[in-house]
Amino acid sequence: SLIVIGLTVFLHADSKGNVVFQSAGILLLVTSLMCDGAINNYSEIAMNRFDVGQDQFLSKLYSIALLAMLLAAHTKGELLDGLKFLTAPGTWDEINTGVTSETTSWSVTQKLFILMTFSTFGL
Repeated sequence: SLIVIGLTVFLHADSKGNVVFQSAGILLLVTSLMCDGAINNYSEIAMNRFDVGQDQFLSKLYSIALLAMLLAAHTKGELLDGLKFLTAPGTWDEINTGVTSETTSWSVTQKLFILMTFSTFGL
């Protein structure tokens, strides 16, 4: 409920300025909150019903989500581009224009470090 209150205050505060609201964006926020609440309730019911611990439940959930994301990225043709980006030094523009690895702004190690930092700490 605190998330809903915070969202309400946020939307009310933004409505005082000259902000252009996108109906689709607000609809997505509200849908996301509703789905989050429903999934949290369902996950508790499912864990109790099937006698599954939280660690096992989350492991299976994240495994299914990983497979779904890989399938979606492959279907859209972005999986190989993403792997190309992660395994080559430089930004996307530097990679596509053929800038040499000595003058690129990002190394592969730096990219992987940032990826792990964001995925671990949620920054």
